[in-house]
Amino acid sequence: TDRANYHLAEIAMREEQFELAIGFYNRQTSLDHLSNYGIGYGLYNLERYAESIPFFTNATRSSNQEVALDARVRLADCFYATKEYQEALSQYELVASETSSSYVIYQKGIVLRNLGRTEESLAEFLKIFDSPRFGDQAVFQTGMIRFEAANFDMAQELFTRLIEDQNSNDFLVEAYLNRGISFRNLGALSDAKNDFVFILENHLATEATLNAILGLQELEQDGEEIPQLEQYISAYKEANPNSESLELIEFEAAKRLYFNFSYVRSSESFDEFLSTYPESTNVLEATYYLADSYYRAGLLDDALIAFDKIREVKNLFTGRVLTRIGEINKVQGDSLKSLDAYKQLEALDLSHKDTYNALWGSMILYFEMGDYSKAIEKANQIIASEWKPLNGDKESILIKAKSYFLSDEIELSEELFNALSAGTDAFAAESKYYLGLIKYQSAQYNDSLEILFALNAGFGSYQNWVDKSYLLIAKNYLAKEELFQAKATLRSIIQHSENEGVKTESRFLLNSIENQEPKIDTLENER
Repeated sequence: TDRANYHLAEIAMREEQFELAIGFYNRQTSLDHLSNYGIGYGLYNLERYAESIPFFTNATRSSNQEVALDARVRLADCFYATKEYQEALSQYELVASETSSSYVIYQKGIVLRNLGRTEESLAEFLKIFDSPRFGDQAVFQTGMIRFEAANFDMAQELFTRLIEDQNSNDFLVEAYLNRGISFRNLGALSDAKNDFVFILENHLATEATLNAILGLQELEQDGEEIPQLEQYISAYKEANPNSESLELIEFEAAKRLYFNFSYVRSSESFDEFLSTYPESTNVLEATYYLADSYYRAGLLDDALIAFDKIREVKNLFTGRVLTRIGEINKVQGDSLKSLDAYKQLEALDLSHKDTYNALWGSMILYFEMGDYSKAIEKANQIIASEWKPLNGDKESILIKAKSYFLSDEIELSEELFNALSAGTDAFAAESKYYLGLIKYQSAQYNDSLEILFALNAGFGSYQNWVDKSYLLIAKNYLAKEELFQAKATLRSIIQHSENEGVKTESRFLLNSIENQEPKIDTLENER
């Protein structure tokens, strides 16, 4: 009866009816090494690896050396499958001492890799590079080790070896994909494109397709032309209509348009994405890019609506969202709403840069609204802050100085303008103009002219302030009743300046002088 049950178990094993086989083995009154070996295999084939271990352990004691050796290999495999890598390594090493099996060497390399013993792993793989059965696997694993260590030169060489080997079909697609990624990291964008395109044109149904499309999208962001990218995406969508990956592809495609400055098209793509995937985890990011696409395309009303949708959700984009809301409302003339956005941004205290943007936006708004005391308050906050961009100090001091000037606190403004005028930049040029204006308004015409001449001599690259200074020079001459000099200066401005505002005022002033001249002559004659 025991022998009959044993043979029934063996027949069931050959028929791959593993549960039935295990049942027949267990009907025996006692289990010898061969039956333990059989039960171990039955459980192994059912992927019940932990349960297989005691049966294979027993079978390693068989007097049949072939059975004992194979049982030890499978015991090692079970330890590997249950991630008991150190036990697996011990068993593979025992087998390796008795046989030069390329499978055992390969598995030993895999286990060493999982244990983090990379150099030992590479040494094992190298032993079987020329193995007809496991050589390709060994080359691929070596390539992956080099790839994951960012040694892309060596990685692409190993993947190229697999691609050129006609027997490496099992690894062909992955080899092309990883070689393409390696090429991209090496800056060989055209070579990377060729590998990704090969996958899309020859292996559209594989799992690598998504990564190939994403790879092409990244290459396009890097500046490589991919004229057929939309066709590849469409082909993938047609071949995989129910793929969850479509969401990611369409999201990245919309981002690609955004980063390529195609803002109208990117706004259309993000709008479609949000309609198609309203529950996506990328909704917030997509809404931000939709809003910013509208903003950059000049569609400010649409941008404001989209930005407002994510205004109250604190996230990675909150600082940029509130800054944009402040900017748009300012452009549209709604200073109160603009201020409200900047106040909210300042209160959140997200980062030094965001806080600066909030303070700067508020300062400019208060200044333009004529609320000079608050403009000065914000300027002081910026000056005292831990972080500000290059020239952030100077810009704030200039606004502060102009606020004092317009508040008739002339001494305070003059002190700040003097400090700024010591430089050679645009802030110094503007400050010198205001210093000349202050002297002119206090009837110190010669001092004003001296300052303005210095501005013209040292700040020729700041044409706007040079043009304005010439107009103020003409006014100084007029105040000093030096009409010939005043008219000559005004005519020069009208002839050479490109500043229409300055030219218009110069024409008006020149006409006024010329209209007054007959009256002056009459008075002189009467005297």
